[in-house]
Amino acid sequence: MIGIRPAIWVGVLAAIVLCALVVAPAAAAPAGAPAATLPVFTMERLVAFFGTLLTWAATLGAIAVVFAFMYHGLRLALGGDPRGRADAIQGLFYAAVGGVLVFGARLMAGLMYSLAQRMGAGG
Repeated sequence: MIGIRPAIWVGVLAAIVLCALVVAPAAAAPAGAPAATLPVFTMERLVAFFGTLLTWAATLGAIAVVFAFMYHGLRLALGGDPRGRADAIQGLFYAAVGGVLVFGARLMAGLMYSLAQRMGAGG
């Protein structure tokens, strides 16, 4: 665990949870039960899934941006030494960049979706 970034552990845990969600219904089925059929994927269902995923990610990202602004703003207000203030200003800059990315993700997804519809990809 030491030396590995927390983001990697979050990704590993998310993969384990997703695998558990896929395997759990099959493991809970009785031995003589017929095999479950997989859902049919259509473009509409795929777009709806990614839309829901983007909504959740944008909400969590917006919350993270707000907390980053609060944290670094507080560090800027309370930081006495020049190095701490410079770090707080840099943190505010990175929080602003993160905010642009989070709030621009929905716009970019909408542009790509409308472009795909115009090209006839369905959806």
